[in-house]
Amino acid sequence: SLAEGSADAPATLDTIAGLADRKNAAFHRILERDGISVHQDALVLLRGVEAHGCRTGLITSSRNCAAVLTAAGLTGRFDVEVDGVVAARLQLAGKPAPDTFLEAARRLGITPSQAALVEDSIAGIKAASAGGFALVIAVDRAGIAEELRAAGAYLVVDDLARLVERAEETSPEVGP
Repeated sequence: SLAEGSADAPATLDTIAGLADRKNAAFHRILERDGISVHQDALVLLRGVEAHGCRTGLITSSRNCAAVLTAAGLTGRFDVEVDGVVAARLQLAGKPAPDTFLEAARRLGITPSQAALVEDSIAGIKAASAGGFALVIAVDRAGIAEELRAAGAYLVVDDLARLVERAEETSPEVGP
């Protein structure tokens, strides 16, 4: 049992806040040493969405979003980023509440009914469904397709690149 502690206390204290600070420092050391592996299918989808002129948003509860994007070489690729830092500053509830997703839509200047959302967690699918997003797509990286569907996913895929392939197959030819 540990005391809560405070964010401005030294990380060496045996408190929940101190333990969280030490874990975060270890994460940053590993990130700097090993980098990060990016799901290539997610990059294919991102490129496909960008090629069609769609605006993009990244929503994560992580407070390390900027460091992860830098390590992945993706800094500046998203039009909007709503991360754990933004959520804390705005006091947005986390998933399964839709608050962070709704904030991203607001920053993109769209309504949820104009947006597609891709998520890999049950809580995230519930949040997107509760937020009224037009298209809720689940990427199943954990073998939980049925649970993702039950949570409200309209479509479940195990490879995001297939979305781009399907779009290219069904899109009408565009002339010069």
